[in-house]
Amino acid sequence: MPMYLGRPWHNMATASPQAVVGDTVVNSGVTAAHPWTDMTTDHSWTSARFKEYASSGDGAGVGANAPQLTASEAADYTAQKYLVGTDGWNPVY
Repeated sequence: MPMYLGRPWHNMATASPQAVVGDTVVNSGVTAAHPWTDMTTDHSWTSARFKEYASSGDGAGVGANAPQLTASEAADYTAQKYLVGTDGWNPVY
């Protein structure tokens, strides 16, 4: 049975799923040529914002079905940016 890095969950029409797998060892259970999958035929993984960056291992994505971030794009994905919220909480110790 194949495993995937993710699929685009949609619980409302305005949902815009996003996941980044970075600096991660991905095992061979994930198919490198197709690491993402559809939620349903109406919600394709290609409409989501799924990316990998600097992953390694036999399941690390390669090719057109495994979008990659550039180093400059990856630098913009930080815990502070995505988890800080409006209350000033610092998610990084």
